[in-house]
Amino acid sequence: MWRIRRIVRLFFTTLAALAAVIPYGWPAMADERCDTVRVGGAVLWPPYIFSDGDNRYGPMIDAVSDIFADTGFAYEYLEQTPWVRTLAGLETGSVDMIFSALKSRAREERFLLSRPFMSELYAFFALVSRQDITARMIREPGFTVTAYRGLPVLDTRPELKWSPEQILFVDKPYQLIRVLLARRADVTIAPVSSFWVVADTMDAARNFREVPETRIVTPVVMMMKRDGPCTRHLPALNAAIERWLTHPDRRTRYAILPMPPE
Repeated sequence: MWRIRRIVRLFFTTLAALAAVIPYGWPAMADERCDTVRVGGAVLWPPYIFSDGDNRYGPMIDAVSDIFADTGFAYEYLEQTPWVRTLAGLETGSVDMIFSALKSRAREERFLLSRPFMSELYAFFALVSRQDITARMIREPGFTVTAYRGLPVLDTRPELKWSPEQILFVDKPYQLIRVLLARRADVTIAPVSSFWVVADTMDAARNFREVPETRIVTPVVMMMKRDGPCTRHLPALNAAIERWLTHPDRRTRYAILPMPPE
């Protein structure tokens, strides 16, 4: 009998110990893992982000730094190129957050998104010699398009019924220009400002035109994995973004960053 009482006492002692550990020990481990938020994102996105070796700079980098400074969270930028590697890093946990993600329905279902802190204007571009290409024609079968790998093209424009064979994905801005110049695609979808900056740098801007009535305004957000260790930071991050959006610097120092859609 004394053995039974001893076993019962040991059982309840163990339960009490577990009850004391579970509510506090596990979150503490998660907090420790997120002392520094590991941030990945675009390396080159002119005129918002530029890269010089391992150094990223530009108005979007400054904006993200200001927002994080407001939260008080420590963070570090991780070199993740190309974009698909950054996205894979978020999935596997080597990156805690992506600071420059386009909002889409598919991403809302898979990830936790911050409130938008800016927007990006996308459009379709074609060679000047292809005056026959119109917005209506782009939606028809048989057209080929080039786009950044990881850009949620079909999710952004669900009326575009492209097959995988019709989309040529690239990793860098200048590759969009080269694909069109080589006539390997009929059109490209790209950020308006970035496309013209890169085309001008390559002395190729005169070769292209924006296809009328194809502009798409897309919110830009910060993105976290749903079960990641830093998700507890999201409310504070959203509050900091809200304060940043209403700060006088937003419409002066950061005027180049388009405001998010209302």
